[in-house]
Amino acid sequence: MYIKSLNNKDYSSAVSPVIGAVLLIGLTIGLFSFVSVMMFEQINDGRYDITNSNVEITDYGEIRVTDKGDADNIMVHESSGDTYELSMGEIYKPQDSDFSIVSISDNEEHLIRNQNDETRTEEMSGSGTEYDPFIIMNEFQLQSINENPDAYYEIGQDIDASITDDWDDGNGFEPIENFDGELDGNNYTISNLYIDREDEDTVGLIRTLGGVIKDVRATNININGNNLVGGLIGENDSRLEINNLFVEGTVSGEEKVGGIVGRNNNHASITTSESNINVLGTKDVGGLVGYNKNQAEIENSFVTGIVDGDINVGGLLGHNRQTADVENTYFVGSVTGIENVGGLVGWNRNNAVIKQSFVGGPENHSGSTINGQTNVGGLVGENDNQGDILNSYWDINKTGITEENNSGGPPGQNSGIGNGLETEEMQGNNAKENMSDFDFQNVWLIIEDNYPELRDELFL
Repeated sequence: MYIKSLNNKDYSSAVSPVIGAVLLIGLTIGLFSFVSVMMFEQINDGRYDITNSNVEITDYGEIRVTDKGDADNIMVHESSGDTYELSMGEIYKPQDSDFSIVSISDNEEHLIRNQNDETRTEEMSGSGTEYDPFIIMNEFQLQSINENPDAYYEIGQDIDASITDDWDDGNGFEPIENFDGELDGNNYTISNLYIDREDEDTVGLIRTLGGVIKDVRATNININGNNLVGGLIGENDSRLEINNLFVEGTVSGEEKVGGIVGRNNNHASITTSESNINVLGTKDVGGLVGYNKNQAEIENSFVTGIVDGDINVGGLLGHNRQTADVENTYFVGSVTGIENVGGLVGWNRNNAVIKQSFVGGPENHSGSTINGQTNVGGLVGENDNQGDILNSYWDINKTGITEENNSGGPPGQNSGIGNGLETEEMQGNNAKENMSDFDFQNVWLIIEDNYPELRDELFL
């Protein structure tokens, strides 16, 4: 029997049995019966060829029989004691949210899928050391990082985490606590990760990072929390560089909400990273990071998407302070807020620095892309307490913000509030002439009829 989802998700992970509704697929002649001997088998190629039947499971836990094969009956057995026989093509939704799918043939039971709270983890190959890391092959093993958050891990293939939207009574994936190990994504993609923990702080794939995460791609994510919410990391306290991260999807919360990291803190460094994101929050909201402080750094990174908040809202970063540094970054998208709304950063202060960065606008967007009520700027909503903005630019045509109506507050010493340019002046070969402080030899690339791009984007 081969079991997969309607979106080609392979649910062939072998895990432990549960108390819950049980789907028994069997080759029977008379009455449906249980088998006393239970064996678990993991086929290397992920296929289970038993009775030649074929069952599909949707992202919502619905079951549909597409081929009965040699099975006389395909039965659902609910924990209430009710049993139900499936017909060809029929879609059935088990009444219990947690259930197992078991195939029976020749007195053997093969556990195909399990959603029980107690069995959302799974052993993996490797020993968790630097030279023999654990290899993550599915969403259950990804969840298993919580059991040993100080180890070394690598992702071994793309992972579709669609079923996480059913986990923990709809709360989804349980964020990894205090991760001090190393996670190397090998540029594989985690897709459809779901976390809905609106009453919890420090929410993301990882709650608090003290170690390393690199080369991870996450697409079509849906992450929701309270404060300190990020697509991948709630709070980054690592003094080690994290790099080559990509996030696409939706991230929402209240304060310190970012597309990749909620709060980047204490010398933490993010480089060569990208988000194509919708971010929604109330205070300190940014497309890449919500709150960047205490000598934390963001370099060679960019955001495309939509950022929406109330106070301290920026396309890249909501709040930049305490000698934090932003360099070689850009944002192309739209930002909406009420107070301290900037195309790149909402509020820049306390000797924080922004340099060699720009804000553009989507090609077909009509109207202003930066919108707010108080302290609204093409680059920065408010710049004070010796905050510096150096060699940075914004598109006055796309953003709708000219140098005359630009905010940004009083500049710091040896600093300005950036330079507004026409769209044409920022694109193609004109960019090299008008944005002459950019390093087009080593950092930036000229793109014909478009804004410059970072050379490191080739590796994202």
